[in-house]
Amino acid sequence: MWQAGSLLIILSSLYVVLRQVRHLRGDTLAILAIALIWVRLAAAALGEVALDTKIAGISLIALSTLAAACVGLLLVPFQLVRNGWVAPFYVFVGFGVLSAVLNGAIGAVQSFAVLWLYFIVVALLLYRALLVHGPRTVLGCLMAVFALPFAMQLMSFLLNMPKVGPDGTLSYIGGYGHEAVYALVAVGALWLAATYPWSRVSKGLAVVGAIVVGLLLANYRTIIIAILPLLLAYLLFRTGPSPARALRRSIIPVIVLAVLLPAILPENMGARFAEIGSVVGDFGELTKRPEAYTASEKDLLSARAYIWSAYIYGFLDAEIPQLLIGHGPEARAPGVTVHAHNEYLRILYEFGALGAILWFGTLLHHLVLALRAQPLPVGAMTAAGFVTVALAALGTSLFNRPEGIILLALLCSTTWYLQDQRGSVPRRDAPRLRLGPGEPPAGPNLG
Repeated sequence: MWQAGSLLIILSSLYVVLRQVRHLRGDTLAILAIALIWVRLAAAALGEVALDTKIAGISLIALSTLAAACVGLLLVPFQLVRNGWVAPFYVFVGFGVLSAVLNGAIGAVQSFAVLWLYFIVVALLLYRALLVHGPRTVLGCLMAVFALPFAMQLMSFLLNMPKVGPDGTLSYIGGYGHEAVYALVAVGALWLAATYPWSRVSKGLAVVGAIVVGLLLANYRTIIIAILPLLLAYLLFRTGPSPARALRRSIIPVIVLAVLLPAILPENMGARFAEIGSVVGDFGELTKRPEAYTASEKDLLSARAYIWSAYIYGFLDAEIPQLLIGHGPEARAPGVTVHAHNEYLRILYEFGALGAILWFGTLLHHLVLALRAQPLPVGAMTAAGFVTVALAALGTSLFNRPEGIILLALLCSTTWYLQDQRGSVPRRDAPRLRLGPGEPPAGPNLG
């Protein structure tokens, strides 16, 4: 029944997306940008089926990302590939490949390169789509794509089929396998809904509220905390000239939601957040080498404190070359078999001090660009998206999976578009797009 329901939802989603992309007026490259994201979300929605199905020894979900990246690379115009905005990411990818080669981790190069090729293709195609069609049309198409995971989540909730974690926690995430994967997709949807210029504030509030409930049902505390800056920016910049008035109009839905939430949320959610307070209170006891951890301490924050310690001391104990260039993509700290569950530590361990400076310098640069961007509401929402990413990075690894890459592509492409709209004179390294008849560049119609 589950597989039949999943297939029905995926096909229905495809129908909705195909209807929505008609607004792109047959623009092949813009439709490709939407399709590359939908294919990944649809493949991930299949869960174990996509992981277990092998084609030429590659899982269906991995093959979908590889195919999307290769098809995109073949179709993206060269003038777009050489755009100056994406240059820092080329440097980072080159640095990652160099780190892998010098550490003898050649096997990790393929997956690392495919992942970042996927980012470059999706980000550049979205950037072009924004230039050609304007944000209202593009964001509308993207929201149709991101409706898929929420339909899957709704099915898992109605059928009472949550994922049960090792500690007994319940997470309603559809077929997405892990709550972190679903939560990253949901953050992308939340940013889209908060940024889209709704015709009525009440519609925006309803959609944003529904996505927040979905995140609560996913029960991934890292992301639940991280979205607070995004929600604050939405209330300040996207609910009209008077946020208080907009909230007063929604008082009845808020009351109804407050009454219903305790009945639908996982029972152990409060205990999971209370654990954060315990860790903060005993933080001094946890700043020790991983071998000094007791069995009970290893379980704190779903073993995060222990994992972080392993990566911190794994980096500090390394030789000078590894301190500078890291241990290579997908490297694991001694004694652990999982990623760092912290983007700062993962980047530091895999790519060293030089790689961390390069990567986080690039993200900081984009945050500054978003803060300076006009129109202010959308620039502020994009900046808030980067702040949410920065907070989420404290408790999970974002950019070692396509779902985090998609979120980054949304934020970066919008930042580039907003910067190119600041003045009437295009940047010297901006691509001169051949738009074709009837396809003039759209202005910054972001509401």
